[in-house]
Amino acid sequence: MDGFDFGFSPDGEIIVDSETHDIYKSKDDELKIQLSYNRIKSISKNWFIDEVGADMEELIGRPCTEDMTEYGKQKIINVLLIDDLWNKDDIFIKAEIKDNVHIIYSVYLKLFQ
Repeated sequence: MDGFDFGFSPDGEIIVDSETHDIYKSKDDELKIQLSYNRIKSISKNWFIDEVGADMEELIGRPCTEDMTEYGKQKIINVLLIDDLWNKDDIFIKAEIKDNVHIIYSVYLKLFQ
């Protein structure tokens, strides 16, 4: 993967080096992970210029069923395949219905062969 992006903390804040005051830059595998995280948590047509987002908010208010977990998994996989960010064989998602209002998705991405 070519290029870089500003480094973001898990809560969306730009990471700044406390000594140099330079903005941290994500590159290579770290960039792929950051892009993946941002795509999964984003809503398309919201703030992303490229309109790439998993739109997971569509699951809110729907019943927590096996069909719904599969629907969410497919939304995550689809957004990670855009622009060949990941190969489908390098994505594994475990979905767990915690209770009648929570589905937990654990996303595993293979970085090397």
